[in-house]
Amino acid sequence: MTAGAPPAAGAALALRSAVTLTFLPFGGAVLADGRTLAVLDLRQREAALVERLLHQGMPPAEAGPWPARVAVRLIAAGWLVTDRSE
Repeated sequence: MTAGAPPAAGAALALRSAVTLTFLPFGGAVLADGRTLAVLDLRQREAALVERLLHQGMPPAEAGPWPARVAVRLIAAGWLVTDRSE
């Protein structure tokens, strides 16, 4: 993947090492980075998308622009990485 180019549809994604995802009992989730102590609060819709990204990879174009845009932002911010273990 070149800088700025989003991963291809279906590309596997994973949490960056030291990042944890915790689902909250009242809805939504929190991403926490154990290295930097940064925290990202996710609303219910965003939390559901992150869960889907981790299980299904980059969304196809048919999913619309929002899922891919969020995925690219999470990758650029260092919360998600492309999973090269497969």
